Amino acid sequence: MKALEVVTKPNGVQNAKGEAPQGTILPGSIARVERISDGFVKASKPICFILLFGIVVVLLMEIIFRRLPILDVTWSEELAKMLSVGLASIAASTALKQGLHVGAGYLMTKVKNPKLLAFFQLVVQVFISAFLWVVIVYGFIYAANVSNQTAPGVGVSMFWPYLFIPVGAMMMFVHSFFFLLESLRVLKEKPERK
Repeated sequence: MKALEVVTKPNGVQNAKGEAPQGTILPGSIARVERISDGFVKASKPICFILLFGIVVVLLMEIIFRRLPILDVTWSEELAKMLSVGLASIAASTALKQGLHVGAGYLMTKVKNPKLLAFFQLVVQVFISAFLWVVIVYGFIYAANVSNQTAPGVGVSMFWPYLFIPVGAMMMFVHSFFFLLESLRVLKEKPERK
């Protein structure tokens, strides 16, 4: 987490000096959530590549076969939209983990006190996590509700394209939960003596 200047190592969470934090709550849990979060990032990159490659191939097919009566590609636009939803949902989770979403970065750079910064980040992550939880719950409900509908061009159940949204939100929730735990850890750290 760049704003908190936290250095993470494979063996667990460490502070900016590379020391194990003292008096933190559940440092092992933070490390486990971080491993899950990092695993989602590693898994999402090839998935995003495959989805983007699929979009390019489908749209190229549409362009090439538009003039040739060999193959009817009326389904290509619909499939490209479905793949785009998947790409956006999964790539958004990686962007959240890397801190690439629009945020209050300028205001955060003006805060010099690490505890106050951690508190602000904690509040932000609570709101983000709450929003993502709502998206997850209602996303699965909505995907289940449209599971009996079929996409006319592709002939696939609408459950699958709608499933991308709660799955991407679940990945973002894990990242947000990790940041929330990191903020709590910084708030619980005892101040260093000079």
